[in-house]
Amino acid sequence: MLSPIQRVIRKQLEDGATVAEVATSLRKKPGTVRRIAELADYVQESGMERDFSRSTSEDGLRPIERRVMAMRTDGERLGDIAAKFRRSPHHILRIEQFAQMKRTRS
Repeated sequence: MLSPIQRVIRKQLEDGATVAEVATSLRKKPGTVRRIAELADYVQESGMERDFSRSTSEDGLRPIERRVMAMRTDGERLGDIAAKFRRSPHHILRIEQFAQMKRTRS
């Protein structure tokens, strides 16, 4: 599975655009476009796939959601958790609410 930028670059190159034209259209340097295209070719040839298993666990929660839920279960206040994650208490509250929603759906 290729990233969006890799797909765009490969499509443009397959349609006959030069590396310089692709670089201009994407506001990248030609060397960057060349490296991304080479990496995309390597990924396709080797059959490498992105590993999505690291982002979520079997419960469907992201690591930050699991951690916030565990800290709230242990009785920590939103302000304390927010300070640890360098986020606002409102942001931590949204993470907690979203995690609870995910848990009730599964």
